[in-house]
Amino acid sequence: MTLISKIKEKYSVSILLIAWMGVIFFMSTDAFAFSRTSRYLVPFLQTLFPDLSMKQIHTIHVFLRKSGHFTEYAILSLLWFRTLQLGDKQWSNRAAGLAFLLSALYAVTDEFHQSFIPSRGPSMIDIGIDSAGAAFSLMVIRFVNPGFFFKGVSKLRS
Repeated sequence: MTLISKIKEKYSVSILLIAWMGVIFFMSTDAFAFSRTSRYLVPFLQTLFPDLSMKQIHTIHVFLRKSGHFTEYAILSLLWFRTLQLGDKQWSNRAAGLAFLLSALYAVTDEFHQSFIPSRGPSMIDIGIDSAGAAFSLMVIRFVNPGFFFKGVSKLRS
C-alpha cells in the first residue's frame, strides 16, 4: 500500500466515522423520540401481527429501539477500530480498547445531549446497551471473523 493510498483510506474511514457520529447525534433528537417512532412502528407492527395485544406491541417497539442502540454503537466501535488500526495486519488490544473507550464515551455524551431534549432523557441503561454493542462488535472481529479486517492473516496475536 503506497503512502498516498494509505492517506486516502485513512480520510475515507475518518469521514465515515464522523458521518456515523452525526447519524447517532441526529437519532438522539426529538425526531426519534419514543412518541415519534411509535406513530409509524406501532401501526406497522399491528399490521404484521394483528393478534398481538398492545402490551406485546409495546414490548416489541421497546426491543427494536434498544436493538437500534446496540447496533449504532457496534458500528461506531468498528469504525473507530478501523480508523485506529488502518494499515496494521494484526489485532491490537490497544486499538480495540481505545475504540471501545471512545464509543462508550460518545454514548455518555449522547445521553447528556438527550437531557436537553424535552421529549428525550438520559438513561444509564442506554449507555450500558450502547457499550455492550461496542464491545460485541470488537469481540466478533477478534474471535469470530478476524479476516474481515485482516485479510490474508490466518492467526492473530495479542
